[in-house]
Amino acid sequence: MSKLQRLFITLVFLAGGLSAAQTKDGTPTLEQCRTDYKLWTVPNLSVAKKEWSIEILNSRAQEMLYCEMTYRADPAERLQWVTLENQFSSSISIRYMHFLDRHGLSDLFLDEDAKGQR
Repeated sequence: MSKLQRLFITLVFLAGGLSAAQTKDGTPTLEQCRTDYKLWTVPNLSVAKKEWSIEILNSRAQEMLYCEMTYRADPAERLQWVTLENQFSSSISIRYMHFLDRHGLSDLFLDEDAKGQR
């Protein structure tokens, strides 16, 4: 993973505030984690769907991260949740990179970072 990709992943979490996804009672239950995982991994349902906003991708990534960190009984299930969270986060990072490229900011970013402007 490049330095630029690691930075974007960090930005994603900072922008999202690292708060857990909220449900009606405040936090997702174990059953909600399982249901949402199944819903979000239906065949032919790409995690990088362009119709999904950054807010939706971030919310789903946060929920899967919350599930992985909270419900630790089943290691295989935890791995599924963290894998899906990583897919959502990667989709967000790619969008950030595309934004920088579209606006000609990639070189500026790299130059400033090399100079220690962080």
